[in-house]
Amino acid sequence: MEEQQTHLFELNVDSAAQAFLREASKWAKFLAILGFIFEGLIAILGFFAGAITSTLYRSMGGMFEYSQTGGFGAVLLYLAIAVVAFFPTLYLFQFATHIRKAVDTNDQESLTFALGRLKSVFKFRGILAIIGISIWLIAIVAVMIGAMLATRG
Repeated sequence: MEEQQTHLFELNVDSAAQAFLREASKWAKFLAILGFIFEGLIAILGFFAGAITSTLYRSMGGMFEYSQTGGFGAVLLYLAIAVVAFFPTLYLFQFATHIRKAVDTNDQESLTFALGRLKSVFKFRGILAIIGISIWLIAIVAVMIGAMLATRG
């Protein structure tokens, strides 16, 4: 089955736009590689989070209650952060490699794939931003309710 295309207007990628895309691909690849490195460090830190928590607990002379499940929770939290951060970084890396290929070889499929991956980066990070803002708003409301209930008692 052949895909039908509707052309609303002609879009041309001139030499200036190609240069911008080449430079964008370099920066995107640089940022993606840095992202992979930092996500790896977060994952490694996650594996040691239980030991770090235990050491901090012992160094404070038992001022706080400590349980092994708290250390395991920290491990899971760090690993979850690394996994969640991995996907937009992967999409950014794929954008960088495919946009460069599209510009260098005038390949429409690579251009389409690259722009789809760029869309995925923004969509993923946008959803994470909405989730983060929602958590903050819920926390603010919870603190306000807690403060009102504390002043009544």
